[in-house]
Parts: sequence; structure tokens; C-alpha cells
Amino acid sequence: MVATSHSAKVRAAFCCGLALLAVLAISPGQAGAAGDQVAGVSIINGNTTKIKDWPWQVAIVAGGPGSKRVSARKRYFCTGSLIARDLVLTAAHCVADLKPSRLKGVQVIAGRNWLSSNSGSSSYVESRLMPRNRKGRLKFQSASFSPGWDVALLKLKRRLPAAPIKLAGATESATLNPGSLVRTTGWGVTNPFGRLGSNVLRVASQVILPDAVCRRDNGRSYQPKTMLCLGGPSGNTSTCFGDSG
Repeated sequence: MVATSHSAKVRAAFCCGLALLAVLAISPGQAGAAGDQVAGVSIINGNTTKIKDWPWQVAIVAGGPGSKRVSARKRYFCTGSLIARDLVLTAAHCVADLKPSRLKGVQVIAGRNWLSSNSGSSSYVESRLMPRNRKGRLKFQSASFSPGWDVALLKLKRRLPAAPIKLAGATESATLNPGSLVRTTGWGVTNPFGRLGSNVLRVASQVILPDAVCRRDNGRSYQPKTMLCLGGPSGNTSTCFGDSG
């Protein structure tokens, strides 16, 4: 997660909150990015891009009294992907610890290239859904001690006009094979020492690696049933250091 050096050529899926890579578009290489327990997003050595090319990409920002006077760039803490007009897939650690009162103040912004602008549309969060076991306990406990099942759904109060991502179907599992190119997007920090995320949407390319690579580097923390293993094509492209959602 945030403690990993970006000089390394391999990033375990849990290191980059790979929850959203489960929503690969059916055209190879398009996926949402994801994260770390310290909310935030980073695209290291990526390029600027346009929201029209990734219409399902949303920004998740903190709300509350007086928040309208603060730029969304300063309130931004995670990303997500629209999988329906009123349903967002994000990383569990982004929202798992939010009390209901705080969750109600969280906003989801779609159709915005520059976070500091007023473009696009937004909706407040109505409810949160997370995987549970047969006893009703959350499968996700923490990104540090139980990184698996790091996924959550946010039900929105109103439908957003942006187009949802196309989910890979049962016959399209080859899009997740090692060697497949994926692209991650977000407004995060552009260097490992930055604290304020990028104001403009950025994209970075990564490659799906064999599970054995991440299992070798991360041991039992890497759980292939709920994670994917990623690496930068040239070893210097990454979405860690707080990359969430």
C-alpha cells in the first residue's frame, strides 16, 4: 500500500486496492483503479486523459457542513466506477469505517475532468453494501490484516447521466489472463511524496501478472481468489501510494 516503493516492478493487487479491476470492460485494458487504507488516489507516471473516454469513472468526495465552499479537489478521497446509473463500485476500505451520518454526506461526482471545476453531475450516497459471511459478519475487516474482499457498493440517492462501465461476462474471463493490458484512472498524486491529488484526470497502463509473482513478493497477504496481480509495463507505472477505489 502506501509504504511500497514505486521502483519495484511488481505491485500486488491488494497493494493497489484491486477491487475495481473486477469490473474490467469487455474491451481489454479498461478498468477502474483502487487503493489503500489511507484514502486517496495516485497515478504515477501516467498521462492526462479526458472523462469522455472513461465516463464511468467517478470521484468520491467528503461532504458535511460548509463543504460546498471547499473545492472537490481538496475533499476528494477515493474513486469508483459506475456499474449502473445509481450504483458505484469502490474499495471497501474507502467507506467501511464511515458512520451512517458521515456516509450520508459523501458525494459521488461523474462527468468531471477537472476536480476544481463545477462540471458534471453529482449525487449523495444513500446506502452502502458490502459482502458478508453466513453469520452476517463483514468479510472485509481491514486492508492491513484482512485485505481480501476489499469491495463495496454505494447506492446513490439519484441516477447519474454518465454511462456505466461494461462488465466482463462469464465467457470473457480471458480479459483477466496474465499479460493483458489494463488502464487505471484517477485524480491522485503524481509523485510518491505529494499530498494533494492531481486536479485533472489521469491514466496509467499496467499489465496483469501471474498470481505466483505477487504471492512470492507478498506471501499469504496476496489472495488470488479476490485479487489480481499488477505491474507497470516498464516497472515505473503504478497506482499505489494511497490509490483507492
